[in-house]
Amino acid sequence: MVSDKNKALSRAIREVFRSAFKRPCLAHKMRNILSKLPKKAQKEMKPLVHQMFYAPNCEQGLRQGQELITRFKNNYTSAMECLEQDLS
Repeated sequence: MVSDKNKALSRAIREVFRSAFKRPCLAHKMRNILSKLPKKAQKEMKPLVHQMFYAPNCEQGLRQGQELITRFKNNYTSAMECLEQDLS
């Protein structure tokens, strides 16, 4: 089940589709991450996050995400916290 973080929608999904696998909408997630970055950094970060989202497999995507967080957390704390929220 793909959705944004709308609280009412999330609650309805949990109630109706109890066993559904849930993941965030990648377009919304990308926008949320980029909105927390300075304009200059958005140009550098967008392809890196996109590459992570479309990694060949889950393990590689998670590894790329952790590498991004480690690399950029000191400079872009808020954006990396946003990215980290859905990696677990």
